Amino acid sequence: MKFTLNPLSYEPFHPNYALANIFKRQLKLLNVKNEQSGETERIGSSDVGNVGGLVPTIHPSIKICDNAFCHTIDFAKAALKPRGFQGMIQAASALALTGYELFSNPGHLKKMKAEFLQRKRR
Repeated sequence: MKFTLNPLSYEPFHPNYALANIFKRQLKLLNVKNEQSGETERIGSSDVGNVGGLVPTIHPSIKICDNAFCHTIDFAKAALKPRGFQGMIQAASALALTGYELFSNPGHLKKMKAEFLQRKRR
């Protein structure tokens, strides 16, 4: 029997700025002032980087607590509190509005796709 191992690797994340800017507009529309991180920042290598190599991708973060980082027990506890639930609703609403804006304005889709294809050519 012969085995071939494919090493697990994560690609660098490159946000789609056209898509990120639409998302940021939705946060503003929803009056969300607690954005945790700028959507146009690079976050290093991650599984979302692998997704971003296939389709235009963003990685939004909404602040739900003051003293905990993602993927920690304290963050999981914060997610169960009212502020965590509010952040989830805000993020889901902003994502839904982003999708609506994309599909109701073909120019946005064209710009997002052009940026994605330009980055893939590099």
